[in-house]
Amino acid sequence: MDLELAGKVVLVTGGTRGIGRAIAGRLAAEGAVVVLCARDAGAVDATAAELRGHGAQVHGIAADVTADGAVDRLVAASLTAFGRLDAVVANAGAAVGGPRSTQSSADDWEATYRLNVVHPTSL
Repeated sequence: MDLELAGKVVLVTGGTRGIGRAIAGRLAAEGAVVVLCARDAGAVDATAAELRGHGAQVHGIAADVTADGAVDRLVAASLTAFGRLDAVVANAGAAVGGPRSTQSSADDWEATYRLNVVHPTSL
């Protein structure tokens, strides 16, 4: 399928596992330039290397999108590396705290909100 993404620069947050990894792989297969990020630097390096091994142009950045200024740094790194940013997939998300809501603190709820709601609106 041709999604007309060849040469487009796309940032994928949470791009090293699960759905984010699949999205990054599909974008790369379509010829997009992929900027991927996740908190685990080793996973970022491994995923970027794997995609490059398939001929993709990939820039990997280790970042926690809930940290102050992290999203701005991701966008700036994309602009520095490729001169533009055409699309964003704000995929990073999770629940922080215990497996049950009664086991989560107010800080856990705030962290969950920052990850799932604030980071995508910052991009």
